[in-house]
Amino acid sequence: MSYRNPQIVQDKSGMIIPQALAQASGAIAKGIQVFGAEQKKRQEAAEAKRLKDNKQLIAISNAHAANSAAFNAGLTDMSKSMRDTLITRNERILDEIDFIRRSQLVDGNASPELSKRLGELQQGITEGNGLSKKIIATSGVLTELIENEEKLNSNLFYRQDKNGSDERSKTIVWAFGGAEGYKGGMVEEGGKLYAVATNPEGETFKIPASEFDSIADDLILTKDVNAATEQINFTKEALFDGTKLREEMVDSRENFLEFESGSRVTGSRSILNTDMVNSVRQNAVNKTQSLIQSAAGNSQLQDEYLRDLGLDPKTYKNATDEQKIEMVGRRSASLFDDANRIYQDNSGNYYFDDVQTRRAIPATDRESAVMLNKYSSDIDKAMQDGTSKTDALASALKIGGNRRIRIGGSYYTPKNVTIQGDIVTVTKTGKPNYEVKESEGGEDLDKISYDLSDPTKLYNFLRATTALKELDIEKLSKKILAYKIN
Repeated sequence: MSYRNPQIVQDKSGMIIPQALAQASGAIAKGIQVFGAEQKKRQEAAEAKRLKDNKQLIAISNAHAANSAAFNAGLTDMSKSMRDTLITRNERILDEIDFIRRSQLVDGNASPELSKRLGELQQGITEGNGLSKKIIATSGVLTELIENEEKLNSNLFYRQDKNGSDERSKTIVWAFGGAEGYKGGMVEEGGKLYAVATNPEGETFKIPASEFDSIADDLILTKDVNAATEQINFTKEALFDGTKLREEMVDSRENFLEFESGSRVTGSRSILNTDMVNSVRQNAVNKTQSLIQSAAGNSQLQDEYLRDLGLDPKTYKNATDEQKIEMVGRRSASLFDDANRIYQDNSGNYYFDDVQTRRAIPATDRESAVMLNKYSSDIDKAMQDGTSKTDALASALKIGGNRRIRIGGSYYTPKNVTIQGDIVTVTKTGKPNYEVKESEGGEDLDKISYDLSDPTKLYNFLRATTALKELDIEKLSKKILAYKIN
């Protein structure tokens, strides 16, 4: 290698820095551009989210306002205290619902606990809505009862609880119906809403909102039929075509002349087909038994059917199955006799009298003697047969429904005439007329009683119910007083 002509090496190190700077500047410029675009995207996304959040917050607020307005508008028929309780509770629930929705929609909180709590709060809103509507509707029940007051305790009854008391149902109806002396309201305890009804005696009934709906729908028991009326209608339709006996029921006819309660009575007597009458009677018993049995799952309704028949519900429920059948059968037979004016003679034949004339003509001595002989022979035969005094007198003197009687100076057909032991009870109209309630030691002025073991009262009863002359009444009285079979 020659040192004279050394190889020339170009030094380019000085170019490296400017070039590097130029490259760096380009990269930085490009990075700034990318960063700016991303920043813009972030800003745009943030703005979009802000707008979306605002929109959701506005929607939440609008929903709150709409719910509040709708809820409050539905409370216009309620008392101020109940409105205040419900509105305060509703607003508190809506505030918490708003908080949860903001957490979920705006903050993105997907906690299952929040969703569960939201469901509970929405259920609370539903309960409040339901309770308010049901309380308002319940006030209409009182209006209906007032409009149908004559049906109360006849076709409409307050529902009893398991202890047989109807006080809760009555208090709820009258309290939320705004009746004087009763108070209806609601309270919130431990986050739970209750309807509260108080009667004038201060007895309070508190019902959870979740249960009030079903309870309010069952405050009144509606009884569509009367057990006694149903049986009477059934037998009348089977026996009569309108007011006339069905021809298929009649075996024969004969004219009659009798004296009854101071009147001369003439008419046509139809002798009925025994088998057909017995069939109608048994079918009536079966129908009544079925009606009572159909209400076996509803104790209160069954009790009302039993009362229709004049039976004591407590006695009936404590009886055996055979005794129950006997009780209903006996009462059905009595209803049959009272309603249809179909009777049996001493031979067991059924007859029906179509009365044509009734004149207030005293019986002659001979006619009185004939009647006395008939009464006496009937009573003698009953004694020979060992018939109880009650049954003997009921048959011989025709004591029962449709039995005309003289009270004071007038003759008329009372609501009912019954005999139990020696006591005959005449119910004039069936509508109690109390000066002082019987339960307070008073007397039911609608009823008159005769003690047939008392000679004077027996005489008065025979004078009021027969056309016998005075001497014949005395003779018959002695025979009745001598009757010893009980």
